[in-house]
Amino acid sequence: MSHPVTPDSVTKRKAMYKMGSPAGGSWKDTYKRRCAERLHKSRSKLLDRYRNVKIDSENSEHGLDSVDSVMKQELEKMKSEGMASFNDMSSFEDVINTMEAIKGELLEWEAEILLKAENEQMQLAIECHENHETLFNNNNFVICPLCSINHLELSYTHLQCKCGLNINTQQDSISLPHIKQSLEEAVTSHSATCTAKPVFDVINNFGQTNLLLTCPLCDYMFIVV
Repeated sequence: MSHPVTPDSVTKRKAMYKMGSPAGGSWKDTYKRRCAERLHKSRSKLLDRYRNVKIDSENSEHGLDSVDSVMKQELEKMKSEGMASFNDMSSFEDVINTMEAIKGELLEWEAEILLKAENEQMQLAIECHENHETLFNNNNFVICPLCSINHLELSYTHLQCKCGLNINTQQDSISLPHIKQSLEEAVTSHSATCTAKPVFDVINNFGQTNLLLTCPLCDYMFIVV
């Protein structure tokens, strides 16, 4: 037995193939939000790479979901939750157009996120370079010649570094600018006659501790402190 087609029944039938929560609201907004949240979690791994977090280069892309895969997975989830049904093939074109529009928005959002991360990383690199230049030109900032990582600290009685360097300077009238100048003089003087790489070492002789630059190839020696 056939049933008459009324405007009300057509409206109800169309509603069967809309995607949305039982409480109402836009299914597209819900869908985009869920996809964006998934992509945000996945892209945090990629942003870590821009922020110099160590990631295995062979697996740097591992775990990064594509926009297509996220959209497909979230759509399946919404279907399983009863929030999506596309059994009406007459609405297929509308579904495709809607999905393509959402995909375009997600790709645009993703590009903005990555561009912002690149700009942040570039700004950090510029600031780091400027800070390094400032410190390098500061005579009171002297990199420890033993570890080449930390800076030397000079108190009234000792020249020290976090790496373990500790020289009693109580009897010497020296300053960090003097030490920096002495280091530069030692390196320049040696390189003028020898191409080998010199080494720095702390020597203790007869109760006197000195920081020396020596060369195993040419037997060059320079007392820095």
